[in-house]
Amino acid sequence: MGKYLGSAVNTGAPRQLGLPRTFGKCLDQICELTGEHRGPRDPLLPVRKDAGVDVISWRPLDSRPGQVILLVQCAAGEKWHDKTNDINLDVWKKLVDFAANPVKALAFPSVYITSTAEQEKRWIAYSWAGGILLDRLRIASWFPRSTRSPIWSEMSAWCQCQIERLPWIV
Repeated sequence: MGKYLGSAVNTGAPRQLGLPRTFGKCLDQICELTGEHRGPRDPLLPVRKDAGVDVISWRPLDSRPGQVILLVQCAAGEKWHDKTNDINLDVWKKLVDFAANPVKALAFPSVYITSTAEQEKRWIAYSWAGGILLDRLRIASWFPRSTRSPIWSEMSAWCQCQIERLPWIV
């Protein structure tokens, strides 16, 4: 997500190395990183895991609060559309006193095709509920196209490892 806005941290399970394990302390660090302020103490803070957000991404303008902040839910399965309502912005606006309203997003690894009017209507409805939809095509567009990029060699090595693990039919 950092490729989209500039900076990003993984707040979902397992949390990014360096972020505190407890959600309250994690929020403190996110506020420190983004320059936003903590909201009033949440009575459910001890039992909240990530409040529906797996990644927080932002584009800092300067050191002051008030910037584009994306709260992202990541879904891996075929029923990714069932997660469109996992992020409750009203709750998040109490957890963090955002100077500007954050934006919801839903990232999922499949490609959503809008080749029919019905599919396009669903895409719009999913966007209303889930925010910015980040399907495989949108996510892949952030990666460099050059084969000299470090990410290219990492992806190639991973693909080669996966190919070698495949059972071959004789």
